[in-house]
Amino acid sequence: MTHLARRFAGLLALVPLASLALGGLAHGVDLLTENFEGLTLNPIVTFESEIRSRAAWTKSVPSGAGVEGVWSIDDTAMSAATGDPLVGAAEFEGWTFVDKEWWINTAGDQDRVQFVSASGKVAVADPDEWDDYGNVDPETLGPYDTTLRISSIPLQGVAPNTAKLFFHSSWRPEDNQKASLTVKYNDSAATSIELFRWTSSDGDPNFKPDATNEAINLNLLNPAGATQATLEFRLFDAGNDWWWAIDNLYMFTGANPGQDGVLRLIVDRDTQQVKIVNNTSGAVNLRGY
Repeated sequence: MTHLARRFAGLLALVPLASLALGGLAHGVDLLTENFEGLTLNPIVTFESEIRSRAAWTKSVPSGAGVEGVWSIDDTAMSAATGDPLVGAAEFEGWTFVDKEWWINTAGDQDRVQFVSASGKVAVADPDEWDDYGNVDPETLGPYDTTLRISSIPLQGVAPNTAKLFFHSSWRPEDNQKASLTVKYNDSAATSIELFRWTSSDGDPNFKPDATNEAINLNLLNPAGATQATLEFRLFDAGNDWWWAIDNLYMFTGANPGQDGVLRLIVDRDTQQVKIVNNTSGAVNLRGY
């Protein structure tokens, strides 16, 4: 056993079973928190290679007690094939919520496994997988264009320019595929702000290269007089391209969360001190030996 391993083992031995709470979430006020784990998944309907009884996906959005905002999926800009069971994979028609491991495996990975900050159930817009099923090529019927919308997020008592958003993101670009995140407010000016736009064209100023595991922190620039906000996550102008997936949404005021989705062992080479930092999306139990 190395000196570092002995020191780490000794540290854990001090606490036979310790629970590390989520670190770095020093919020002033929590406005929205969602990791999709409360959703009930439905059996697979498309992929013949899968066990049909397996619960792996749903188009049903978060709702009910404890869910902030009003969630919806807007597929009205999708092609005319929407809803046709013989065109495109139903499990990936517009934004859907899927079991992450099933998504990785049924898609043949293709770097989806790199989304290590996500866990359990994730929100996915995956035109690559949608295009892989049916007797007609969905791409020939029009572009993939879907919006995940969260409206009526309450802002009462929130000072102007203090609202922020954090989430984990996995993005892989190709061809004309684009993504955007827009926030809208109910102030007198009906303020609408496109917080970012990502494109897949290398020469475009909004080009976003592969970012298959990223923590996004944004200032939402909420104006004076706004009492409600709407967030719109849109993937559009896509054909048989790649994907955008998100997990662990937090809208808040106060300090930004230091959350990269992993459990870290940090060694100070000068002091020889060792600490464990939990940047995952939940508590972690550690057992010492």
